[in-house]
Amino acid sequence: MAAALGADHVTIGRALLEDLAFSGQLPKYQKGLWKVPVSAQVCKSGFAWEDWDPPAPNETSNRIAKLLSVQSDTEQLYSLDEDYLADGVVDNYNDKDEMTRTKLEDGLQRFAFWENETKKHIEEIQARFA
Repeated sequence: MAAALGADHVTIGRALLEDLAFSGQLPKYQKGLWKVPVSAQVCKSGFAWEDWDPPAPNETSNRIAKLLSVQSDTEQLYSLDEDYLADGVVDNYNDKDEMTRTKLEDGLQRFAFWENETKKHIEEIQARFA
């Protein structure tokens, strides 16, 4: 998908690469399981592999072209006319997307945790030299 959109590279973490290498198949979609590694899903009851064949090379580019040409009445898809720097615009988009919202919340929680740990560590060092 990224190559079809013109991306010259994609950064994929080790854990995700290992999970992708776990099997040459895709699990059937189940809401919320996108954040659970496939290797952890396999042993659960109700797990099933998706009956899936990779798309033909032109099928992907045709699908992307169709997606980019469709514009609903309620929401624009990455409009160049949108002022993304205006207050609340990006927040609105992030709130509408479950995956983005969840990843941002997780990232903020990790950031806050490590920020607090760093402050504690600095305070300990300062107390030693006070």
